[in-house]
Amino acid sequence: MTFPSEHDFALLLFQLFSILCLAATFGELLRRWGYPSVIGEILTGIILGPSVLGHFWPAGAAALFPVAHTRYLGSLAWLGSVFLLLLAGTEVDLVVLRKERRVVLWTSLLGIVIPYAFGFALGLRLPDHYLVTPENRTVFALLLATTLSISAIPVVAKILMDLRLLKTSVGQTIIGSAVVNDFVGWIFFAVLLSLITGGPGHETSVAGIVALTLGEPPGETTHWTGRVMAKAAGVSLTSVQRIWRAHGLAPHRIRTFKLSNDPKFAAKVRDIVGLYVDPPAHAVVLSVDEKSQIQALDRTQPGLPLKKGRAGTMTHDYKRNGTTTLFAAFDVLEGKVIGRCMQRHRHQEFIRFLNAIEREVPAGKTVHASSTTTPLTSTPR
Repeated sequence: MTFPSEHDFALLLFQLFSILCLAATFGELLRRWGYPSVIGEILTGIILGPSVLGHFWPAGAAALFPVAHTRYLGSLAWLGSVFLLLLAGTEVDLVVLRKERRVVLWTSLLGIVIPYAFGFALGLRLPDHYLVTPENRTVFALLLATTLSISAIPVVAKILMDLRLLKTSVGQTIIGSAVVNDFVGWIFFAVLLSLITGGPGHETSVAGIVALTLGEPPGETTHWTGRVMAKAAGVSLTSVQRIWRAHGLAPHRIRTFKLSNDPKFAAKVRDIVGLYVDPPAHAVVLSVDEKSQIQALDRTQPGLPLKKGRAGTMTHDYKRNGTTTLFAAFDVLEGKVIGRCMQRHRHQEFIRFLNAIEREVPAGKTVHASSTTTPLTSTPR
């Protein structure tokens, strides 16, 4: 079990100080204007959250609210909500609720039916590009309607406390209706989630399609295609493409790689990268390469030059005049090329070329040569 460090505690205290100061300032301003102070507290969360601070000053938001430390604030927020509900519960008068039970039930019923009908109609009317899977529009509409029908008891209780209405009959009716509203709404939400995740169509969910994509394709296919996935998941091709795009999946793409088995690979990489990260002083950096079996070709007949309305011409056959091997070294700083052509392709010729490089490099300069000519550079000499 790990415990928070002193830095974590200090950061948490500074976070609480910033939040409380800003919330108290906005809350007092709104209270003087005749509004509940909870609106100022909500405004504080918007300002210190990703909508304002995170958008205009990302570095400051990351320093003040690191992702790894948000769990401490979340725990305190959860405890604050629990204590607020306990405090509101101590102020609830069951005698008043019993007398106003008809009003409470009718208010809660209307508070469920009206938002539910509005959310369901909105979910059915939204354009397809707002939905991940347009085929599941009905499920989306039910989730949206259930979410809108659930009230926020802590916010309702805080507003009633700020307006000093919690102990009145109106406040008791409102808090009682909110309790019934949440009780029924959360039951609907739990049942709907169980039907979505546990029903016969759970394999067509977004998580199911992502899991299928990360697995092996069916049959002898080499990779998942949009149409194969759409047929396997029972959704449309556009839905599969939208889900893949949202999760950054591209099953048709493969990135190749090759791990070197050279025991000195790490040292060579360190030397080459060091030339760019920390260039040495008074040194010459050369990129050395070779090209063997270069053919010296000569066409059997001279061709005609390019002219207006006619391309240049050359014969299809040629005469071979043997082959040659080119050794070249490119000076990275000055853009100069040191080259030699030799008849054979052996380590002896490569050593002669290296000696030629040493003769052309100014005296007093350290030479750093980078080459991928493995058969030649791997010789003991």
